[in-house]
Amino acid sequence: MSVKLKNRIIVITSAILAFTLSLLFVILPKSGYSDSERRPLEKFPEISFESIVSGKFMDKFDTYSVENFPFRDGFRGIKALASKYLFMQLENNDLYVDKDGYVVKIQLPNEGSVDNAVKKLNVLYTKYLKDSNANVYLSIVPDKNYFADDFRLKPDYEAMVNTVKDGMSYAEYVDIFPVLEIDDYYKTDTHWKQEALVPVAEKLASAMGVQLSGDFTEHIASESFNGVYVGQAALPLKPDTIKYLTNDAIDRAVVTLYDNVTTGEEMPMYLEERVDGKDGYEFFLGGGNYGLLKITDPDAETDRKLVIFRDSYGSAIAPLLTGAYSEITVIDTRRVNPMVLGMFVDFENADVLFLYSTLVLCDSSEIK
Repeated sequence: MSVKLKNRIIVITSAILAFTLSLLFVILPKSGYSDSERRPLEKFPEISFESIVSGKFMDKFDTYSVENFPFRDGFRGIKALASKYLFMQLENNDLYVDKDGYVVKIQLPNEGSVDNAVKKLNVLYTKYLKDSNANVYLSIVPDKNYFADDFRLKPDYEAMVNTVKDGMSYAEYVDIFPVLEIDDYYKTDTHWKQEALVPVAEKLASAMGVQLSGDFTEHIASESFNGVYVGQAALPLKPDTIKYLTNDAIDRAVVTLYDNVTTGEEMPMYLEERVDGKDGYEFFLGGGNYGLLKITDPDAETDRKLVIFRDSYGSAIAPLLTGAYSEITVIDTRRVNPMVLGMFVDFENADVLFLYSTLVLCDSSEIK
């Protein structure tokens, strides 16, 4: 075969491939959401004279075309495999896989994010707690970056913690960093494992002057949990196992969901139908989906009440404190307007725990 003929074949094949992919891009429906990455995709930008002249239209269209390209997940997988095994790169898509298979996201604090989080939490204190005789506690959940063996991945955790402690000096700080290690987290997800959190729950309970209720029994909910990093890394990763803990207090507790803070509706402590869904961590009190929950123990040997302001990490540990309190109110102000909480929550003489992860502190824009 002549060189000229080879070149023609290459050009024609490339043209057919480009035309076919472009046609598929136009005619195939756009879901608007990536299940693998668990995030919304860029929508087709609005066309206007101003957006065209300013260049914003083309910038957004570039993002739109890349994120909605046919067979995008397949191409992402090829790129990830080539980066890791062909070019021996340690990082891909801002994710790092250590030697033991733990996936860590490189996330440094957005400018002013930690200060912004403190300001928002201080509003809650001023509005509901300052004159309530509440006992206020603060604890921060480190993400896996803290334990990563590659120092380049770590934000300045000491500075972050000090900023929050100094800005919330009214709260007693409970340091749970020393009782955690990387094995206490899922390899493929951001979150911690509930079965590893008894020492954390014991430390929080001790600081607040209560005792956990009885020994825990461990169960397996799923052996095929693919965390959020599986889709983001686009690499073949071994699934995690979701385990959960029960005891008499957890078994008898009543969980009430105040969806949109309207009417109460009972729900399970552990949502079995969610464990094999898009996000298996939603098995624990719905993960980070609900704004206001109440856990009531009708046979608790105390009348003390606890209010937890938290992010999704709180969903796994709140059940472990059941029985130590007669009522635990679990609030996620990313999902509920904090200005209406006074209608549904009694803060008077309660223990109040601010429990937030460093991931949310690094990107606090979602906190209302």
